[in-house]
Amino acid sequence: MSLLDFLAAILACSQVVEVWNHGSIFATRRAKLALSDSWLASLLRCMFCLSIWVGWLAALSVLAANLLPDLYACPIRLFGYGLAISRAANLLNDLTHDWSRTPKTLDSDWDESYDSDDPT
Repeated sequence: MSLLDFLAAILACSQVVEVWNHGSIFATRRAKLALSDSWLASLLRCMFCLSIWVGWLAALSVLAANLLPDLYACPIRLFGYGLAISRAANLLNDLTHDWSRTPKTLDSDWDESYDSDDPT
């Protein structure tokens, strides 16, 4: 496993867990799991537990991509690198949030709901 593959797997794992935990597309599924006492529901509600299994899948994907011919490995790497790039962009946005935000305009059409610092 190359260093690039290792870092991509880390970032991809983090992105999968973050999207599951915070993505609005999965909100209904998370709400249903909150009512269940099954082992799988418990696993999916615990981000620490989930990250272990997603990490295993990420490592398995890297291993498979390294063992398969390039024709089959390319889509696996593309998917993993796409997740990693997305996570890196989100981390960069989080790190630079205070000083890299788009400034407010002086236009009277400014929509105050755009300001993300307001929790309402």
